[in-house]
Order: sequence, then C-alpha cells, then structure tokens
Amino acid sequence: MAFQRTATYVKALAFAVMFGAVCGEDALIFRSEGTDTGYATNCGSEPFNMSWTPKVLSAKRSVEIDLKYTIAHDLNGGDYNLTVTYYGDKTPFLVYANPFTCDDIKEILPCPMKKGGTIQRKLPIEKTKYLLSFPGHFIITAEVKNEKQEQMFCAKLDVVVNNN
Repeated sequence: MAFQRTATYVKALAFAVMFGAVCGEDALIFRSEGTDTGYATNCGSEPFNMSWTPKVLSAKRSVEIDLKYTIAHDLNGGDYNLTVTYYGDKTPFLVYANPFTCDDIKEILPCPMKKGGTIQRKLPIEKTKYLLSFPGHFIITAEVKNEKQEQMFCAKLDVVVNNN
C-alpha cells in the first residue's frame, strides 16, 4: 500500500514537473509571496516557462502552477524521464521513466498537440499531504520526448519541500 502511494506520488510529481515545464520561455519561475522567487534552468533546446506559488512546498498549503507553452513538435504520446537528486549530491536517488499516451494526459493537457499551438493553464494542486514524506532540498530534472523521440522540453528545477 505504501509503495502504491509512493508510485502515485512519483507519477503525479512527474506529470506536474513534466507538463508544468512544457510551458514557454527558457526558464521556470517559482513565485511565492513577496519577492521570494526561485529559478530552474533549461537543460534542453526547446524554450518553456512555468511559475508556481508558493516557492517552498509544504503539505499544509496548496500549490498553483501557471503554465504557458508554445508546442515545439506534434505530440500524440511519448516518454518522460524524471530524476531526483538531493541538493549537493551527484547521483540521483530516484530515476523514473515511463511512456505516456494522450489518454494519460488529456485530463491535464489537450492531446494530441500540434506544433506551434499554445497552452496556457492554471493548475491548482490541493492534495499536498504526501509532501510530508519527502522533506528536503532537491534537484529535479525532467525531460519529455514525443513519440518520434523529439525533445519537447528538458527542465532542471531546484525544489525545497518543508515537512510542515
């Protein structure tokens, strides 16, 4: 049962990161109250942009992700890779790769996607209680490729999760 919850959390995190990052301008921007803003870098060739509030994640607060993306290639499905590394470490403690279809993502994003189209979404994430199991400072790298193995995006995120 705990493994299923962890697997569900990893899938949700992977899709939030992966499709949150499918979004528009060279960097991911994390907004929080005031001027508290963090940044992630583009580790690929396709530009994107994403913001979320708050910057520091907590199980006691919901998260809102704001997505903007110009679609780089046609997409009818594909593969995603997610690696999670503790900040300062070189070796990931979690590597998760999985294929996906339009049926897997259609509740979050339109699919199929056509090159040149745009996506703009605000995605609230209310169920953050699973974050209590994963406090720490992480570097998350997420890469998405379409069914032709064309890179849709690659994002490197610097994420802090509090256990409160």
